[in-house]
Amino acid sequence: MLYTKIYTVVMTMLIIFATLLENSILSALLMIPLLVGAFSPCSVIPLYLLTSLSGFFVAIPGMSVSRYLLFLLIVIVFLLKLQRKSLIKAPHGGLILLMILSSTYSTIIQNTYSTTGFYNILLNIAVIFIFSNINADDNKVKQVLNNTALSFSIAAITFSLISILSYDIGVRLSIGGLNPNSMGIIFVQIGTYLFAYSLVFNKNKGLMLTLVILSFAMVILTGSRAAFAAMSLGIIITYSIFLKNSGVNIVRIVKIVILSSISVFVLMYVVSIDENLASRLSIEALRDSQGAGRAVMIDTLIYQIIPENIWFGVGLGSVNEVMHLLNYHNSAFASHNLFISLLAQVGVIGFIIYFLFFTKITVFAIRKLSENNVLLIPLAIFFTSIIQGFGEIVFLERWFWNSFGLILFISNTKQK
Repeated sequence: MLYTKIYTVVMTMLIIFATLLENSILSALLMIPLLVGAFSPCSVIPLYLLTSLSGFFVAIPGMSVSRYLLFLLIVIVFLLKLQRKSLIKAPHGGLILLMILSSTYSTIIQNTYSTTGFYNILLNIAVIFIFSNINADDNKVKQVLNNTALSFSIAAITFSLISILSYDIGVRLSIGGLNPNSMGIIFVQIGTYLFAYSLVFNKNKGLMLTLVILSFAMVILTGSRAAFAAMSLGIIITYSIFLKNSGVNIVRIVKIVILSSISVFVLMYVVSIDENLASRLSIEALRDSQGAGRAVMIDTLIYQIIPENIWFGVGLGSVNEVMHLLNYHNSAFASHNLFISLLAQVGVIGFIIYFLFFTKITVFAIRKLSENNVLLIPLAIFFTSIIQGFGEIVFLERWFWNSFGLILFISNTKQK
């Protein structure tokens, strides 16, 4: 167990600094020590979960660290299954097959401009299979979640320090090649995970909640309205589920009141630093900007493109969506809305299949929560991602699908 902690700490720091230094040679060399984790898939998962938060973590040109680690997990799990002569599990196989078939038709048969989105969906579906086929006892599951919290904590502290030292008033927070929205996503996912983790394991609670508040402050500085809403509402939903599952008592109510008060203070203080943030995060700014111009794209999708491609959509990927939008606008961008983009890209049939899959796994986790409260962690990630989906396209993102993978991984064992 000590070995995996050391491995997680060392590799997390090396990955982060190699990325920040934008040193492609150092990033490529890191692939060698990462292979050490091949002895145990549970050693690789925390690093995979961290690097899948963004394509910012690049291994070699054309391949992110998360994709490299996912391929590594695929090879490890396949070889272990081969060695033990055990069958590969296929949870919700019927729905997954329908997702693949509808996505294939949408992407290949339709007049698509790019197959990248289809390729990403196949990799996301691979996450479901891999996490379902990792055999781990209760202690291993806890070890994975503990080491993930450790990796996320290191990332939160490192990114926050660099952000604070390099922050310019009047400019939305970003680091290196990361745009502010992507930066917001990273901090939302880290903050949500650490908040749910602190509720479930009740260890290092002071440190965890401090990092949650710090992540919340960084989200505000990015100026991402979707990220701000996702983290705020995500934490409220997560705590509500926790209270319902564990029983309401006065001590827990007092704790959330104190945490909420501190968060409001942090919000007021951070916003007071920069008047542009206060303006950007206001309801008036959102209305006046029409969601940074997204409302126009959404209208075109709803009234023109979706009806014309009602059953199977225009094909997976933002490129296909944008290319169709260019038939109506001189310049265009994707809707940045989970529901509208999914409907536009895979059509009504694909939309129903995907949401049946999302709903089935989520309902399963909620029903099992009373037996295994660790499921609160992936549920928190899922609900936060759905909220963020009102302002970002999340259904092709690996971190969104990781919530389903974790639900199945945790469900493979019973909590002691």
